[in-house]
Amino acid sequence: METVNLNVDGLACPACVDKVETAALQLQGVIDCAVDYATKSASVQFNPRKNTVERLQQGLTKAGYKATPVLV
Repeated sequence: METVNLNVDGLACPACVDKVETAALQLQGVIDCAVDYATKSASVQFNPRKNTVERLQQGLTKAGYKATPVLV
C-alpha cells in the first residue's frame, strides 16, 4: 500500500469533506481517505498496482475538487 498527501482546493464547507472522501473511496484501489477541512488536505491510502497519484487527482477533479500532491 502507498499513502499520498494531497492539498485539496474547493473545500468550501465541512460537508465537502464527506464528498471528497466518498469520491476518493469510489476510485479503484483506494483503501482509505481522510480529509482535514482545517488544512484543506487529504491523506489517501491506495494500492499502487491498481491506481496512480495522477488518476487519484483526476478522480477528485471530476468530483469538483482540485487535488495536488503535498511537496515535502
